[in-house]
Amino acid sequence: MKPSMIGCAIGVAMLLGSSARAETFPVHFEKDATSELDHIAVLIQPGAVSDPPGKEGLTHLLGDLLVRGTQSKSKAQLDETIDALGARLGAETRVESWCLRGNVLHKHLDRFLDLMVEVLTEPSFNEDSFHKVQREIQNEVLDELNSDRLLAQHHFDRWVFGSPHPYSRSIKGTPKSLASITLADVKNHYLKWFRGAYVSVAAVGPAEKQDFDGLVKTLRVLRPGRFSEDALKSLVVPDVVRSHVSRVQIVSKPERSQTQMVGGDLGVAPDDPRYPSLLVANYFFGGDTFTSQLIQEIREKHGWSYSASSHFELGAPARTWQFWVMPTPQNAATVYTRVIQMTEALGKDGLSASDFERSKRSLMNKAAFSFNSPLKRLENHILEINLKLQEGFVAKIHGEIRKLTWKKANEAIRSYFKNLHVAVTVVGSPDELKDSFAKAAQIELDRVETIDYRVE
Repeated sequence: MKPSMIGCAIGVAMLLGSSARAETFPVHFEKDATSELDHIAVLIQPGAVSDPPGKEGLTHLLGDLLVRGTQSKSKAQLDETIDALGARLGAETRVESWCLRGNVLHKHLDRFLDLMVEVLTEPSFNEDSFHKVQREIQNEVLDELNSDRLLAQHHFDRWVFGSPHPYSRSIKGTPKSLASITLADVKNHYLKWFRGAYVSVAAVGPAEKQDFDGLVKTLRVLRPGRFSEDALKSLVVPDVVRSHVSRVQIVSKPERSQTQMVGGDLGVAPDDPRYPSLLVANYFFGGDTFTSQLIQEIREKHGWSYSASSHFELGAPARTWQFWVMPTPQNAATVYTRVIQMTEALGKDGLSASDFERSKRSLMNKAAFSFNSPLKRLENHILEINLKLQEGFVAKIHGEIRKLTWKKANEAIRSYFKNLHVAVTVVGSPDELKDSFAKAAQIELDRVETIDYRVE
């Protein structure tokens, strides 16, 4: 496989929308009269991409702090109000957005929307709460050092995308970056980005669209105006070019009876014409099924790993296609070699007609699970907003899969996998892994990169 340079740029318009965005205020609404609950999400864009250098985790910390109380309600009072409404309310941070989302019994919708507005517009910024949230997130980040799978994923992303690309950074931050964040940083970040120009709303449930008019009207005028083009340009994500020179990275964590291995390459954006075909190929290769090639070859035939899977990590620009396995140190390089052979076969031959039809049929049969609950349909809307996709894009993709032909799909599958330049990150002892991986990847020993697992 020859290395290829895949460049993907994202402009200001993709991150924050055009200047007309503040006027249109995106609202994705889907009525579901069969549900007793209304599911609502208010998104602020951008998300973790707006964290300043050295302050990684700022957006996540701010989001957690907002749901710890308002100017008129302590955390206990806020929680009590949510419980009284039979509701759930929480915050989450992604690269593309920060999101306040929850669900409520329809008869309490108006009161719940008022509560969401209060959380968004009347933050208490209590100093004691700030320090408590800061400590909690620091402890979560430190605890993640004990998860070899999370370590493998984090170092793989950082290695493939390279600093300072947002995809390479931890949304929660690092112990060092979190310690540098002050309450003043949190307040300034809130004032800068929590404004109507950057808000979107998604909702699924028995309500009518006009039931959200009050919420939209209030948030639309939240600190009117936008920042200068220079300020917005500071958030443009740089071109994505493979940052890894080697094919193998070992995250040094000795005395592992089992490794965690994440490998892959840059993926495709969801609006790439090849994407439906590649979903079929991925389902065959390592999708959520016991009949996948990875499971059959790595687990059933050889017993090298209890579990194995692959998927496309979506983003705009494209993120990654990646696989995950968990072999013993003794089998790790052998598993790596076999997975490389399997990806090369896809690049050369694509799928057989029978494998294509079986995978396509199974994928379509499972498509219903992407829409079988209001919560899942809300998630589809959030994905569409975050990645600047047309409303209904997720449903459209399933229609595109249905129309695929074997010949057409294989053209797309071969065009992607033949240019794959697989990088792999494995957590374990370099003493046990380095020699075997150098031989498997056919590279010099000094080209196997090693990094201590405690490096931030």
